Amino acid sequence: MNPADTGHAPAGVTTREALLDLMRPVDEAVREWPRKTGRAARNRVLDAVRARGLSYQSWDEATWAEVSAEAGPARLHIAALGHLLGGHHRLHHTAGIRQIHKLADLVFGPGATEPALREVEQTLNSWQTSPHLLERQVGNAVLEALLSAASPRLEDLTTPCCANW
Repeated sequence: MNPADTGHAPAGVTTREALLDLMRPVDEAVREWPRKTGRAARNRVLDAVRARGLSYQSWDEATWAEVSAEAGPARLHIAALGHLLGGHHRLHHTAGIRQIHKLADLVFGPGATEPALREVEQTLNSWQTSPHLLERQVGNAVLEALLSAASPRLEDLTTPCCANW
């Protein structure tokens, strides 16, 4: 068993070293977020690790959703971390996240999904579909698919990634 899975540091590793190793991936994930927001999300994860006595690497989707629900204003950011660090690409459903565009920006970077959204919009416009559907319904569906595929690119959408819609 990997020592990180137990939430305990291996012999010879100081608590400080173990804590730094635990938080390094979180710090990397929030690096491009506004400093205050990133720090708040990081501290929420750290508090949850301490409270549960279990490292976030071993959290399942339900645990990430619970931590997200407890996070108040940082809820969306915790869901993004669950996606990025936990590999839970459908966490937004479990956690009841409705701000799909904001979540996609946190996960992929601001504007990273815009080329995919524009491509879908252009295709639908060429079919003369209603422009009223594009931004909300179709846009959210495209973002859901991209989040599930863990990629901001349409080319990466495959049937297995999106089979659980």
